Amino acid sequence: MARAIASLEMTCDPMHEYSIAIRLIDAVEAELDARDLDGPVCRVEVLVGELSGVVPEALALAFEAAKADTRLATATLDLTVEPLVLWCIDCRREWHAQEPFLLCDECGGLHVEIRSGQGLSVTGVDVED
Repeated sequence: MARAIASLEMTCDPMHEYSIAIRLIDAVEAELDARDLDGPVCRVEVLVGELSGVVPEALALAFEAAKADTRLATATLDLTVEPLVLWCIDCRREWHAQEPFLLCDECGGLHVEIRSGQGLSVTGVDVED
């Protein structure tokens, strides 16, 4: 007799981070080609915004799985989390927010912009000579 699972709880979609890892590896390899670098990659530095939608731990695991058979096969992934920083235009205040609530918690102003914490970028690549 087969038994169905009534509920399955997942905290993230691992395929999301895996596809990001693949694109990250492709981008690094394209940059290596553009710069005529053919040595193996030792380390890749990546900045992950708190609001980027990327789970750093899941990206690290996905990178490990995706890097096989590439020039990044022996590379380590150095992840840095970029804090979500908001700026209130009304009271000219900048703060590290826990949530992207676009209302100034100091003056109540509605003119709030995101200064950092949304992106995902490669900030460095170390290649062996």
